[in-house]
Amino acid sequence: MPSTSRAQAPGGFFGVNASGYEGGDFERMADADVGVTRNIFPFEVIRHGKDLAYNWSYTDPIVAGTAENGIDLIPMVYGAPPWVSHDLNRTVLKGEAARAWNDLLTTLVQRYGPGGAFWSENPTVPYRPITVWQIWNEPNSITWWGPKPKPKDYGKVLVRSAAAIHSVDPNAQVMTAGIVAEPTNAHAILGKRFLADLFKSRAVRNAVDIVAYHPYARNVAGVRRQLKQARASLRSRGAGATPLWITEIGWGTKGPRKHPLIKTTSGQERILHDTFEMVLSQRRKLGLGRLLWYQWRDGPYKLCKWCETSGLLTRDNEDKPLLGTFESVATR
Repeated sequence: MPSTSRAQAPGGFFGVNASGYEGGDFERMADADVGVTRNIFPFEVIRHGKDLAYNWSYTDPIVAGTAENGIDLIPMVYGAPPWVSHDLNRTVLKGEAARAWNDLLTTLVQRYGPGGAFWSENPTVPYRPITVWQIWNEPNSITWWGPKPKPKDYGKVLVRSAAAIHSVDPNAQVMTAGIVAEPTNAHAILGKRFLADLFKSRAVRNAVDIVAYHPYARNVAGVRRQLKQARASLRSRGAGATPLWITEIGWGTKGPRKHPLIKTTSGQERILHDTFEMVLSQRRKLGLGRLLWYQWRDGPYKLCKWCETSGLLTRDNEDKPLLGTFESVATR
């Protein structure tokens, strides 16, 4: 499906979310003009126990692979220390979890930020230090923040995280977790309301450089409406100039009957194309910085059935026509 819009994407504007990686992934991303990828940096994978050293066997190849292929990397740092809890929605608000979280962040920046240890240990890898750090995922949903989402509590973690990161790299950019626009589970808070409550805090406004948003909707008009609401919420709190990045957007082809994010194969291709073009047309008006498709590859996901078929590749690593649709808009 070729692009028909005259709007032009700046370099690196479009990207993908990747759950793990396989050999050749980053080369294929570069070939498809993926400019940025977002990968989870899970606490329990990076440090298995309180008395154990940090383990870089998972994150080093991601940093190397993206750098070698000219792709920007957004690490989404997430999770409680495993010696405290393995629950997905366990927060790092206080106590041992908070202390360990701060240490994790400073250690990550010391390794992968400007002048970090990774770059001196790997002099053949192109120098591409991480300068944007995302703190947590969807804290307005009980799936990721328990026992109940509270903007004030997430704000405390966000401010403390920014201080830890800036203690190592004062020029680093701190990104909020991706706020999901319309979460559907119990005790969730609408994204526009969560943003308005979160940005009441001057400390939060000072700590945040980029706001991440997840405007999942049935159609393109719904995505645009949710983005406009997010921008309005930020303006209402004096943060109207803060860049807004879409760190997740996507639709699947299989899942629960009548689910709003399930499309036919051709419908999935069409809505990717039309959403990307809409975002390009609204980029300046709404202050949109990046757009990342969810996700790179199909695969099992017990928390989200439609997500299992939202990939640009099949589970067997074959290109879908959807990948060509992505590339037709990303190639400018």
